[in-house]
Parts: sequence; structure tokens; C-alpha cells
Amino acid sequence: MPSEKRVARLLSIEVCYSSYFSDLPQPELISRALELQEVPYMRRYDLGLLNSILGLCFANIKADTELIGRFLSEEWEIDRMDNLKLSLLRVAISELRLSNIAQKNLVINEYVSLGRLFLPVKEVGFINAILEKLTSEIQGK
Repeated sequence: MPSEKRVARLLSIEVCYSSYFSDLPQPELISRALELQEVPYMRRYDLGLLNSILGLCFANIKADTELIGRFLSEEWEIDRMDNLKLSLLRVAISELRLSNIAQKNLVINEYVSLGRLFLPVKEVGFINAILEKLTSEIQGK
């Protein structure tokens, strides 16, 4: 059974992803995501972490898009990246901002692990590489 923090991270990715397809405000997106949880263990989550991550995620959409874009190779543009990868990266960036330096590797490992649930192996490596680069940038601030 996943920890309450892991479930909060999964729900954060789900809410961020659903925001691409809905104009509903953040509280309504969260409420709907929570209502749709049919798997019993998905009903136990860290509400504080969920709200903190999503608060930062939605407050920094433009800045985080630019930040992610800076670390893509020349032949890639942010517009070509699929919404699921962007959601995972945006949520991870938000949690990295909340974390102290000692927790950064733990956070990266957690999102790489979550990426394995949704993405092909090659793309998980991409997520890991981008998060490593982003961590250096975020630590500098």
C-alpha cells in the first residue's frame, strides 16, 4: 500500500494533468479528483502536501514552463512535450521547491518511480535527467 505522501503526489499529477482539459478552478479540480478515487488506498493522502504542491504548481505554470524549456535539447520544444510528462515535471518542480537540500534526491527518486507507472523506460530516463538539471537550478535560488 503506498504511503499518504505517494498518494498525494499521484493525485497532484492527476489534477495537474486534468487542468489541461478543463477550465475549472484548482479547488474544483482537486475536489473532483478526490471524488473519483475508487481504489481504497487512494483515499488516504497527505492533504497538506497535496495542497502545497498544487498551490505552487498552479502559481508557477508560466515560470515552470520556461524553466523546463531551458533544459530541453535544441531539437525539442516545450510545445512538443506531452501533457503527462509536463504534469509530472511541474508537480516534481513544485515539491522540489518545498524540499530542503537533503530531500532533493528522495524527491527526484520518487518522481522517477512514479514516472515508471505511466511512461516507457526511455522517457523515465528523460524525466530523471531533466529533474537532475532542474534541481541544480532550484537549489541556486
